[in-house]
Amino acid sequence: HKGFNTREKAEAYIENGLNAVNVISHDTIKSLIDISAEEKEVILKRDMPEKIKKGILEYYNVNSLTEISDTKISSMKSCRDTYSTKKIVEYNKECVDYYTLNYLPVNFYKIWQPLYKLISINKLPREIKILEIGNGPGTATWGLISFYEYLALENPIIDFRVEYDCVEIEPNFGEIFFRLRTKCLENLPGNLEVNFKKVLYGIN
Repeated sequence: HKGFNTREKAEAYIENGLNAVNVISHDTIKSLIDISAEEKEVILKRDMPEKIKKGILEYYNVNSLTEISDTKISSMKSCRDTYSTKKIVEYNKECVDYYTLNYLPVNFYKIWQPLYKLISINKLPREIKILEIGNGPGTATWGLISFYEYLALENPIIDFRVEYDCVEIEPNFGEIFFRLRTKCLENLPGNLEVNFKKVLYGIN
């Protein structure tokens, strides 16, 4: 799992190739639940949009990740080994919390690579319809919408429209998804319209 400290590094990665940027692997940053309290904030110091950061903190009901209790950290640790086996993961609340902290920030900008490539060949649509299956906490969802938000801000005379449908089998991802959706849709530029047509959780 490759992630970036800043949006600029994500852009450089896309423009210059896989070896041009020192990416941060999941192993390198370690699991959030295994590092010291002082280091926990690093996960939100990445150049993620401010409203996504706020949504994550609100979901955990803290002002800072260092405020997550030892009891909560311990309960999340019980899910850690699940991801290193071939067993089917049961996404209870603790596993959803673990997944969100460990994978959403690391993977947030991955969706930018194909979007940049579409721009480079003049194929990125101004109006786009998305059907996402298995969206989890919405990592790719918010990454894509954030991309279009930056695009709209940089091109104020052009109108953009994103229409989203998503389906997720695991119902416990719903809470973090809907909280981040509320944050993500705040204060969008006037030339960007984002509509969620259907959002279904717990669908087999």
